[in-house]
Amino acid sequence: MFSTSRALRSRSIVSKFEVERKFVPSLLLKKYACETVTTPHIDVTSATGHGSKVSLTRLPRKRITDKYFDHKGLLERKGIWVRWRKEEVTTTDGIHAISSHTSWEAKVKQGGNFLDSQFVEAEGRDAVEDLITGAGVCRSIYDLSFQLGVIADRIGWAVNGYDGEEVVDGSATMSLVLDTVSAALKGRNGECPIPMHHEVAELELETIVATNHLSEYERNHAPQTEAMHAKLTAFVSTYSTLFETASLPVGKITAYKQQKQELAARSKRANAINRLANMSEVRYERLARELKTVSGQ
Repeated sequence: MFSTSRALRSRSIVSKFEVERKFVPSLLLKKYACETVTTPHIDVTSATGHGSKVSLTRLPRKRITDKYFDHKGLLERKGIWVRWRKEEVTTTDGIHAISSHTSWEAKVKQGGNFLDSQFVEAEGRDAVEDLITGAGVCRSIYDLSFQLGVIADRIGWAVNGYDGEEVVDGSATMSLVLDTVSAALKGRNGECPIPMHHEVAELELETIVATNHLSEYERNHAPQTEAMHAKLTAFVSTYSTLFETASLPVGKITAYKQQKQELAARSKRANAINRLANMSEVRYERLARELKTVSGQ
């Protein structure tokens, strides 16, 4: 496992353990995103039309502002993502905020891959500073530098009535979320500001973790982790109409970096074309002067 497991050994952890699967939202899920504003409960039948139904119960709509921080890239290399999050519950149209909550958070990768991943999430400034100190990166959040910021309009559903494989302790909750992500992108020198737009969805299982240190969690909860993964996999297979499986999903941080790189490349090409155009104009003027001189003689 990751060396970051040693980072929290000196204190008790009460946080979330999350197993998630990213996916490209299907047209049906986008349809539900519109319909559940007026119809908060939707029954979904399995792809075969047989077997049990599950109920998707609309969760409060949220606007989530995430600002990610790092220290010379050391945190990300250790599988730690530190962010400051502002989470606002909004009206059903996503425009007006009803309530808000801010916090420092750290997601510590525990395994999996890009598509299917496992994290322990620590919340609160003290917990985050204990983590980054124990990981040997720095001592305070004030030593971190801002990396990127994104805003997500989140529509989510609690999944009820699924009778697939049970989680070991029965405490995990399943949810579906659809994030529409935006951010302000700029070129290499701050030029050409344009908005970023991206969509990604996640199927999540979360449970509360209480343990003395992460290695204890890894050792004692491996069966639970396997069961949670199995439950997600079975759900995706049974209710495949909710998932666009033909395309690979792209996470919001990856999408931000990709689109920023694309913008920088376009800016570089535009600058090169402008330089060529200016060079051509200079050569044209020089040629015109030479022709004028020749004709004058």
